[in-house]
Amino acid sequence: MNRRGRLYASEHYSAECEFVERIHELGYNTYASRLYRTAPSGPGVRMQPGAERLWYVSVNGKGRPRRGFKTRRTQKSSLFLPRVLDHRDHELVRLLQTSAAQVPGRGVQSRRRCQKKQGPGGRRSREPLRVRATAGL
Repeated sequence: MNRRGRLYASEHYSAECEFVERIHELGYNTYASRLYRTAPSGPGVRMQPGAERLWYVSVNGKGRPRRGFKTRRTQKSSLFLPRVLDHRDHELVRLLQTSAAQVPGRGVQSRRRCQKKQGPGGRRSREPLRVRATAGL
């Protein structure tokens, strides 16, 4: 999690990769960033130990990660159920690791932006953006 509260994938381990796992009584786990938290601010606020609000890993209903400073420990989107892996899962992980090692240099491919156009019959179709050159006046 970066300092803006966004989750990201990294090939290298850093302090941003550390999370504190809490196991709750109903079997759910929460994961809070060890590095980032929100300090209370405003007039009349005393700094008390433990008054800082932690940033949690959270996933919305569409499966997209939520920003850390917008999350709470009690939200449903921050609660995760642990899964026990069996031997088939370990074999799948091993296959993925060996196949990733065999495909070197496979980078990120750029996506072409598409513009929605009104097609025949009122339907929308997706076509690539085209730039039309016009003569100067």
